[in-house]
Amino acid sequence: MKNNNSLSNLEIGCITFFLTRCSYIGVTISLLAFLLKQDAWIGFLMGIIIGLIPLIMYLYIIKYKPDFNIFEIIESLFGKVIGKILIGIILVLIGYYTLMVFANVCYFIGSQFLHQTPIIVIAIAFMIPIVYGLFKGIKIIGRVSILLFIIAMILIFLLLIGLIPSADLNNIKPIFEHGFLNNIKDCLVFIFYNVLPLFVISVIPKDKNNSKSFNKYVIIFYLLSSFISLSTLIIILTVLGPDLAILYQYPEFHVLKQAQLIGFLNRLESILSMQWSFSFFITISVNLYFIVTAIKREVKKINIEKPIIVLLCLLLVIININILKNNTLGNEILLKYLPPFMLVGLLIVPFIIFIKIVLNSYKEKHISKS
Repeated sequence: MKNNNSLSNLEIGCITFFLTRCSYIGVTISLLAFLLKQDAWIGFLMGIIIGLIPLIMYLYIIKYKPDFNIFEIIESLFGKVIGKILIGIILVLIGYYTLMVFANVCYFIGSQFLHQTPIIVIAIAFMIPIVYGLFKGIKIIGRVSILLFIIAMILIFLLLIGLIPSADLNNIKPIFEHGFLNNIKDCLVFIFYNVLPLFVISVIPKDKNNSKSFNKYVIIFYLLSSFISLSTLIIILTVLGPDLAILYQYPEFHVLKQAQLIGFLNRLESILSMQWSFSFFITISVNLYFIVTAIKREVKKINIEKPIIVLLCLLLVIININILKNNTLGNEILLKYLPPFMLVGLLIVPFIIFIKIVLNSYKEKHISKS
């Protein structure tokens, strides 16, 4: 029987698109531009290619038992005790990453649009539609993701068309000035912030009737999102230049001030930058759904889903206001401490799960042959 809450491959693909783009603004571009300057686009491209490795590993884990979500898969492989420890590690990381995303969007909106508005007002205003979406369920979030994807593609197309005339390819020369090995090393920035967060799709209910094309949709939308982001990065470097790009906390926004359409439409940055808020909205919503699903499994026979959603959202707002009110401190936590957590929680732990699945599959095949 088909699960009414299951998402189609298109809906999961659109969610993948936004999850991949979420850390692009304010994090990935700024870091790569600082580390590699005009070679940032090369490091980004290498990250896209190498990022397929953990993504394929995630898809292999998801396909192990299509009827199970990731929590059920982990406990079936490792038992309840070890399974709960691994799940706990993942949940702490997802919660930490969600807090960082929420802080990033609040800082972005406050610094670029609402200078005089208190952070608490911005945080609550942004969180209200997330709470509403979570109350309605993951199916509604999936449908909304399709609509937002269509709008985002239109805005991205206008963005690129409006900025191409201002591009100067001399700004990305000379190529490989920082060396090939440095490009390989620094491409991990893209993998940590833009690929590893895709692990949360492992909890989304899939449409069993379209399970064969699930992997294809995820990979296609991952590549689409990544190459659009790469195109935007190249535009930023060629329009602003690497030296100017590293001076801005959000160079993605400032480059939009150069956009012009039809010769007279300018000052479009407020409209064109809307597509980034879509990524923040979808990512926070899906991450909270991931955490809520895990908690619901532990508290059975009690309808606590909505109270959990409200509590988690309140915690995000409170922590964001009281602990991360200092933007410099927030950036330090985001850039210095998040990558090691990502490495452990969303790379090493899934790799352990992957190895366990491979060993189990090998044993099952060996037993069947004997």
